[in-house]
Amino acid sequence: MQYKYLSKKEVKQFMNKIKQQYKIKELNPDYTFLKNKNKIVAVSEGISKIDFTKLNINTIGMYFADVENKLRLTIEGSQFIGPLAEENILEINKKQMEDYFNGKNLAVNDRFSDFVILKYENKFLGTGRYDDGKIINFFPRERRVKFK
Repeated sequence: MQYKYLSKKEVKQFMNKIKQQYKIKELNPDYTFLKNKNKIVAVSEGISKIDFTKLNINTIGMYFADVENKLRLTIEGSQFIGPLAEENILEINKKQMEDYFNGKNLAVNDRFSDFVILKYENKFLGTGRYDDGKIINFFPRERRVKFK
C-alpha cells in the first residue's frame, strides 16, 4: 500500500469538511494525515519525516475516515470528532445500539444530512448514512457483536 502525506491545503480542506458536516467551531488535531486511495489515516506528527515510497507497509496509524464519495468517519474517527460535534449526532437507545452492532439499519424520525455520528449514552459508536427515515449501517462485519 502506498501512503501519501496530505498537504497543509488538503488537511485544511479535510478539516473544513468535518467542521461543516458536524458544525464544529474549532478543530486543530495534533496529527499528520496520510491518504491511501480513499482512506485517510491519522499518525503522530513525529512520523512526518518518513518516506513511505521506499517502504512496503500494510497498515499505519489510526484509520480515521473514508473519502470515496463523501466524508465518512470511521469508528475511531467518530470517537475523536463526536465530543466536538454540535450537529448530525443521533443519540440511540440500547435496542438501537444492539441492532447497530448486529449490522442492522436503524429507523429514525429525525432528519439529518448525509452521515451522522451514532452515540449511546456517552459513547460514540461510529457513523451511519441518513437516507429517507433510516440510518444505513456502516459498522464493519468483522467487528459486529451478537446479543442474546
